[in-house]
Amino acid sequence: MLSIIIVNYNVKYYLEHCLRSVLIACHGIESEIIVIDNASTDGSKDLIPSLFPEIKYECQSENLGFSKANNLGIEISRGDYVLLLNPDTVVPEDCFTTCVQFMKDKPDCGGLGVKMIDGKGHFLPESKRGLPTPSAAFFKMSGLARLFPKSESIGRYHLGYLDHEKNHEIEILSGAFMMMRKEALTKAGLLDEDFFMYGEDIDLSYRIIKAGYKNYYLADTSIIHYKGESTKKGSVNYVFIFYRAMVIFAKKHFEKGQASILGFFINSAIYLRAAVAIGRRAIGHGWQLLLDYAFLFVAFFFVKNWYSKFADKDFDLPFTIPFIGIYSLIGVVTLYYSGSYDRPRTVLVQLKGWLFSILALLTFYSLLPEDYRFSRAVIVIGSASAFILSFLSYYVIKWLSKEGQIESPNRILVLGNSNSLEVSKLLLESAGKSTDFIAGLSNDGEGILPKDFIGKTSDLQAAVDDFKVDTLIIDVVQTGYSKTLAWLENLEHANILVLLLHEGKNALIGSHKILTHLEFESLEDLTALNTDRIVRLKRSFDIVASLSLITTLPLTVWFIDSKASYMKNLFSVTSGKRSWVGLDDRGSHASFPAIKKGILCSMQHIIWPDNSEKLAIKENVEYLSKYSIMSDIRIFFRHFHALGK
Repeated sequence: MLSIIIVNYNVKYYLEHCLRSVLIACHGIESEIIVIDNASTDGSKDLIPSLFPEIKYECQSENLGFSKANNLGIEISRGDYVLLLNPDTVVPEDCFTTCVQFMKDKPDCGGLGVKMIDGKGHFLPESKRGLPTPSAAFFKMSGLARLFPKSESIGRYHLGYLDHEKNHEIEILSGAFMMMRKEALTKAGLLDEDFFMYGEDIDLSYRIIKAGYKNYYLADTSIIHYKGESTKKGSVNYVFIFYRAMVIFAKKHFEKGQASILGFFINSAIYLRAAVAIGRRAIGHGWQLLLDYAFLFVAFFFVKNWYSKFADKDFDLPFTIPFIGIYSLIGVVTLYYSGSYDRPRTVLVQLKGWLFSILALLTFYSLLPEDYRFSRAVIVIGSASAFILSFLSYYVIKWLSKEGQIESPNRILVLGNSNSLEVSKLLLESAGKSTDFIAGLSNDGEGILPKDFIGKTSDLQAAVDDFKVDTLIIDVVQTGYSKTLAWLENLEHANILVLLLHEGKNALIGSHKILTHLEFESLEDLTALNTDRIVRLKRSFDIVASLSLITTLPLTVWFIDSKASYMKNLFSVTSGKRSWVGLDDRGSHASFPAIKKGILCSMQHIIWPDNSEKLAIKENVEYLSKYSIMSDIRIFFRHFHALGK
């Protein structure tokens, strides 16, 4: 018997897709499916049990972490084989039978992993890994392993010198797909709960080997692993959790000297990568803002010198360079708050932003004493010059970076039948995605092509090239999971977005992209939402409110219910991890923009009845669609006592 254990945390649509593929792969073998939900807030606990009554669904009241949640599933499992499977995976029809048969044929096999590909067909190197010894960890963290992946000495972390199309004995399995013999698991022990997330698969794999068994990589079957859908890999938090897990492993399994060496490498990598992550987070999409500051500074400097000669005026004023810096700063701040950097960045929006910037600069100029003024002409000509440079740089950089990036489905092919095409059109329309071209490709065995179909699956490559397709939608019910994986691997080097349509037909799933049907009519109000404006205003309010609270701390702290939590929340908001006001967690939806989790929400005082997700979602939609900074101010003061929530 095979026990399949899946730990879910806020990936409802991926989990649904995963379970549909798992149920099909379970045909012909005795099996049980156990889902442990780590206190998801995305509606998983209501949706999944109703769609799949045959699975065992355990919903936790708090996030227990990956190790502890999996251990709960293992403890109630009854199978001779246990599979730990990530919810953001898709398995083909023959996956489980192939894996179980392999383990039956090899009694020494304690653990088994398979070939994994991402949602674009790329092989995932973590499918097979070696032990993270100090040398292997050093080569990985230094980047040498990426430069020399085929080297047996340098590429040991991901065993890049082993052909990923062949089966191999390996050391470390991936927690995304980790099949184990129950007796081996009994001897090795369960997952170490000191690992909250990451590292637990390395630890358990090593303990299986120490218990006298072998781990294998099986290339005879493959799965899709969308990888990191519930984790931001570039975040500072991820860097610390992941590398600290390696420190725990080193202290547990290596001798003191080896552990110290590995600890040194890992801690060095932590601070280096954390610095990079903080830098990326600080800059974000603000590279254009930094460029504009430079353009303004340079333009004002050279225009001042040119105009002083042209008009025969002496602009050798005190503090010239600092004032040019102040002018430039006022310019970019005005551009930022006028929405010039909001997406989509149209020419009209940019023109409007630069006009506001010039007005702000002229206003500041008029307030200065005569001894500190250049000339209004310098302000206008300098700003106009900077605008031209900004405009050109934006579109040049956008053009240079466009290759390999697909921002939104535009020219689409659908593999399936007429229903697949119609459902895809409805989902795209509901998600607010307009298309220039959409057509279907039918299975090769079908006869006459339906309406709006331009060929069959054997014509796929030619159709992609001829119609300049950027997105491929595959109906896995019509195509089958095995064929879907084969198509993905064939398209590995094609610059197209691949979305899968499953049996439920309520979502299109791809790498870091979910397009869902609009379950609630009120969600239509979000189609024209300016997320950048909301994020900008909310962060501005958070900074002002936090500074005000810090300066009045001895007084305001007495009005807060939970004073210890208040201090923690004050630090979280000030550092940018959270916001004072956010969405109601009781009404989450995939269509909502990514804004920081709030301490307070608009319906803070309302106790929702059970099964009231729609009401909470509707309230969140109203908050977003009618957002103004006054909204947050009203909520902030109305629930001031709950700032320590």
